[in-house]
Amino acid sequence: MKELAQFLGCEATLGAVIEARNDRGNNYWAYVNSLFRDVNYENIMLETGYHEDRGGEAIARFEEAILPCRSNRISRIEEIQREFFHLDISFDEFEQRYIKRLHETLDGNGNFGKKSYGMKSYLLPFIGLIRPLHDRDPARVSWEALRSSFNKLPDMDRESAAEITKDLRRYTFTLALEECLKRDMPMQIHAGDGEAPDVVLRNQDPFYLEEAVRFDRDNMMRMPKIIPLHAGYPSVGKAAWLSHLYPNCYFELSIMTSHVHQNLYQRYMQVMEVVPLSKILFASDAYHIPELYWLAGRWGKRYLAKALTDYVIGGSLSVEEAIEAARMILYKNNRKVYGLEN
Repeated sequence: MKELAQFLGCEATLGAVIEARNDRGNNYWAYVNSLFRDVNYENIMLETGYHEDRGGEAIARFEEAILPCRSNRISRIEEIQREFFHLDISFDEFEQRYIKRLHETLDGNGNFGKKSYGMKSYLLPFIGLIRPLHDRDPARVSWEALRSSFNKLPDMDRESAAEITKDLRRYTFTLALEECLKRDMPMQIHAGDGEAPDVVLRNQDPFYLEEAVRFDRDNMMRMPKIIPLHAGYPSVGKAAWLSHLYPNCYFELSIMTSHVHQNLYQRYMQVMEVVPLSKILFASDAYHIPELYWLAGRWGKRYLAKALTDYVIGGSLSVEEAIEAARMILYKNNRKVYGLEN
């Protein structure tokens, strides 16, 4: 509220901020654009799985509104699954359709009319430890179990319902990760942050991602690009340590960047304690409320500057190195990991 009062030029009271916001919101998309320009966003990675059935038209309208900020899309595995999981078809046909959609999404215009620059999985909160599954047979059994359980699912508890599709989801995740590995595209994986009561909180331990990070096959770690989302919050230290140990695992700063506020400085210090500066990715995880994009940009730069200043005072970085570290975290690392042009 106090931050918005400065931006909107009004008193720092809830009533005054709401009134000023509503006034600016009469021209809603112009207001959204002003928020993005105020924090100088040049590029966003837009994960399209959370569109509440508004589809490509609404996504394209948002992308148009935030120009000149560019938008590059990420596709969600569960969005593709949703197309097929309810169909009364054979497993073989499902598999063929699913793989075809993966190719369209990653190589063509299958992500609501555009290509994708990576994928996202929401598997961890539902099953916990993600062990990749290359064997089609358990996935086939899981597919058949899903076919015979549709009328039972509404009455099942959350863990029993997740168990029915566990092997099927592991298999579809593995297929998607294989395609990302072939293309050197990153796979985002939801971790931390909760979202109870729909998910099982204890499943969201960042260490449960280790097998996906390794992606072993034939006694060899193949190590695709993995981005645990939401800083693993509140298990920030675990997510940071995973990114420290595995060179293909990155650290993404969303959720806490737009929600933690003053303690964000200490969290950034905790992350930089172990994660190489070349692997830290700025992010907001904003949605619905446009001010969250703006707030993440404002707080992110403020508390990152404070943390990097401590590194300069302590002698770990020169002023020039700290400025370059800020550039890396705020945009250079993202552009590199997603294969974007400068």
